[in-house]
Amino acid sequence: MRFGPGAALDHARETLRHLPVVGVLVRRSVRARYQGTILGFGWTLVTPALLFAVYGLVFGVFFDTGVERYGLFLLSGLLPWLWLSQSIEDASDSLRESGRLLTRVALPPQTLPLAVIGAQGVSFVLTLSLLLIVAVAGGHVSWLGLLSLPAIVILQAGIVAGLALPAAALCTVFRDLRQLLGTAVRMLFFLTPIVYPLERVPESLRLGATLNPLHWLIDAYRSVFTLGEAPAPATWCVLVASAVASLAVGALVFEALRERAMEEL
Repeated sequence: MRFGPGAALDHARETLRHLPVVGVLVRRSVRARYQGTILGFGWTLVTPALLFAVYGLVFGVFFDTGVERYGLFLLSGLLPWLWLSQSIEDASDSLRESGRLLTRVALPPQTLPLAVIGAQGVSFVLTLSLLLIVAVAGGHVSWLGLLSLPAIVILQAGIVAGLALPAAALCTVFRDLRQLLGTAVRMLFFLTPIVYPLERVPESLRLGATLNPLHWLIDAYRSVFTLGEAPAPATWCVLVASAVASLAVGALVFEALRERAMEEL
């Protein structure tokens, strides 16, 4: 068992050396997912479209949130959430499902959950590009907001990796946690202002909602897509701190459980 700053740095160096391999695994995963299907990459749009229709009807019509341009508001929160949630849940199974690859090829185990994040990231970038086209066509995106979008995506990738890596190791070593993970992710969805604005949270609970780093991540995307501006400086500070802290803690937890996880494969 390795633990401490040295282990996190070793983890980072090892990961950087194997990034080309992660890229190969991402391409293989994306091709395998849609190979032989009628819609192909079109399936990338199905889940967001269905969720958009349901949540848009419930929270945009039945329970009117009072948000203007609720479609853009909803999608700018829903799409980043889908990348995060699907990456965490898929990464939690990645070591068990693809662990044999590690026994045939000399690869560090973190390449598997990182490949999952990359594959889900491809779907996210595709759907986000379509949202961007709609927002630009409607005149809701400024050049400053557009230029800030790649940085937001990169910071989210750090947050997602910092959550998915420990999920992969923990759910491999402690199998029961996998049964709880899906429920925890769904609870987090409704506790994060995604389908409703922060102003709908009672003032007595609003401080707790703002302590959720995902609120700031969603707020950054909404600054770009619904307000037509770059995120506020405070939002950038929280996102950078969240990404760095998430990656550091995630790498430490993964390295601490690495040997035990490999024994379970």
